[in-house]
Amino acid sequence: MSLTNQTYSHGTTPAMEAILSSIYDDRTIPEAILFDLSTLVRNGLSSASAHEENEPKPNVNIHEVARKVESEIGYIISDLNAAYQKRQCSKPPLVLFYWANQGMNVPVTFRRPVNKLGTMIGSVMVLLKPKLDQRELWQNHSTINVGMTILKGKYPSYIELNQIFKSFGLLKRILIFSKCPIDFHLLQFIRGLELVESFTGKIKKASELGQKVLKQEIPLSPETHIIFGDKEYLKPGIVEKEKRQRIIKLAGEEGWLLKTNDYVKRKIRENVVLPYQFS
Repeated sequence: MSLTNQTYSHGTTPAMEAILSSIYDDRTIPEAILFDLSTLVRNGLSSASAHEENEPKPNVNIHEVARKVESEIGYIISDLNAAYQKRQCSKPPLVLFYWANQGMNVPVTFRRPVNKLGTMIGSVMVLLKPKLDQRELWQNHSTINVGMTILKGKYPSYIELNQIFKSFGLLKRILIFSKCPIDFHLLQFIRGLELVESFTGKIKKASELGQKVLKQEIPLSPETHIIFGDKEYLKPGIVEKEKRQRIIKLAGEEGWLLKTNDYVKRKIRENVVLPYQFS
């Protein structure tokens, strides 16, 4: 699905194309779409090459990035409004822009140091937030419900999100656009939620995220995330190779990818002691 002559960042363009294709072409269209604001900022800061997506552009002007992200939000709303108008949905879908400081949920000891890109994302968000608080972008969109929320940072975020969803009734399919692996836990808890990737535009289900984040053929859950960590946010919570291999072996033997989150949690706690919990 081509975009309507709007300029998105290099990382956001494939994701928006995939989202619009889901609205125009899929039998079950998304009834809600969530956009992590820090991911939009991150993509605005990242290099044009997908192979360098974690590196900020040289000599970047954060004020200019904030202005471009603000414009990009307007483009997103416009494109989604046009797409949903053509599908003539029975009820207005929800388009929600959110931000959560997920690092607050991890003990300092187990956080990876904030890199240059992370520092710049925070600086752009400081500039962006007052403009978004004016709510000018959220007005006069009769086809879709548009909102912006700052999640309080209390884990798990799905409790706050479900309170928002409740007023919209049963949602069969929801898309989330985010690069924060802690956000990916939401796929374990919210029925019908799927992840839209930056740079690739691939739409992934919960069962595919263990390989993406943990680099292992095991499900991504709060417990497995604590054990294995990730390359950017979390240090591994368990460093002993023997214990990690035991979990990998058990996951393969018992087919954890097909098991419930409660089953995985119980089996992990039978085999290892986790150093902390997300709070």
